[in-house]
Amino acid sequence: MDYPQPLMFWCQKVIPLVYDESLSYYEVLCKVVHYLNNMLADQKQMAEILKQHGTDIELLKVQVEHLNNEIEKV
Repeated sequence: MDYPQPLMFWCQKVIPLVYDESLSYYEVLCKVVHYLNNMLADQKQMAEILKQHGTDIELLKVQVEHLNNEIEKV
């Protein structure tokens, strides 16, 4: 599976233009880019975990079939 690359957007810490709770467009954009890059990294980690669990399940299926064959022999 091909995953998108992280967003290549450079944000710098800036002094707020307004000294209240509002954010400038630039600050919001930097926060959104940071959040999306974190989501992409989490998605890649989750795909690797799911792939590992898939191989673990296949191994368990083989072991169960082997045990069923041993039980049938007895």
